[in-house]
Amino acid sequence: MTLILGLECADGLLLASDGQATIGTTGQPLKGPIEKLFCAWNNVAWGGSGHVGIIQRVEQALCTKFPSRDDLDNKEIHIVRELLASAVADVVRPLLASRYIQGPESNPFTSYLFVGHVPQGSFILEIGPDLLDEDHMARGYSAIGSGDIFPYFALTGLRHFNVREHNLAGAKLIAYRVVDDAIRAAAMYLGPPIQMVEIRKATEPGGLAAAHKLDKAELRILEDKVAEWRLLEAETLERFVGVSRETPDQADEASPA
Repeated sequence: MTLILGLECADGLLLASDGQATIGTTGQPLKGPIEKLFCAWNNVAWGGSGHVGIIQRVEQALCTKFPSRDDLDNKEIHIVRELLASAVADVVRPLLASRYIQGPESNPFTSYLFVGHVPQGSFILEIGPDLLDEDHMARGYSAIGSGDIFPYFALTGLRHFNVREHNLAGAKLIAYRVVDDAIRAAAMYLGPPIQMVEIRKATEPGGLAAAHKLDKAELRILEDKVAEWRLLEAETLERFVGVSRETPDQADEASPA
């Protein structure tokens, strides 16, 4: 199970996810780390939610069909959309039609979220389990996976921040916090480490977008900044309404056993 969030900001796009895989066994589900985001091209990144084996096959097929980092550059949005949707369908449709036995515990259906930027503009493209594709640029964000409901609530609450008007530095903090809050709230299936890809839009006409997957050090900085943000919010509320502030640990200590 998964949460993958894609969103646009003023100078780029972000793709963020949790990092937990749910491993099925005959005893009970187990958890383990897994890479959920893929950054194979200059201007497009994606992630999948669902059956890991099918996602692996889709990744292999995409890398085979578009092996160069610049294969999706300088194409119109509708062309990139058709290329990606067709490539996914070419892998998934025959697998579901002939390769899988539908047992009582079988759940082979997967969904995919692509974010990217071309000279014509940006896109946030979802390909659902039914292989229908939909662009979510009108809203500016989308999410897939078992945790997909969390970002919709969170970004509604953060609407006053105008994410699409922020630069990447601010948007990364918002995306990190949304996924982190979802991991904290979810009863199961979501877990760390958080993963993130940023795509910086071209700054000059004819320039190329630049995709980059954040490393552990960069994510650690975001984690620290989000913790500082939460503290500042608590201090702001205290100043605004004059309520004394307790940390979560202090509140737990004061609660009766």
